[in-house]
Amino acid sequence: MMVFGGIGVAFGILDIRIFQADESGDWMVSHLQRMIGAFIATVSAVSAVNLTPMLGIAAWLWPTALGVPLIYYWSNKYSTSSTR
Repeated sequence: MMVFGGIGVAFGILDIRIFQADESGDWMVSHLQRMIGAFIATVSAVSAVNLTPMLGIAAWLWPTALGVPLIYYWSNKYSTSSTR
């Protein structure tokens, strides 16, 4: 618990520093990517526990298959860099 808490605090401090230093708004793209990634992880865990008897391995994979294109879409929509 302490290790994961420490990792979370470290990433939080890093995110605050990036947010304060970033004037372009790219922090929001990173934030959206992480938020959707956390959502994918949560849905995967719930699905794996509750739907594995019915769906088998698909219960583990469907949240990623739906979530990754969403991350790609939001990243392209809100990215301010010229490498779109």
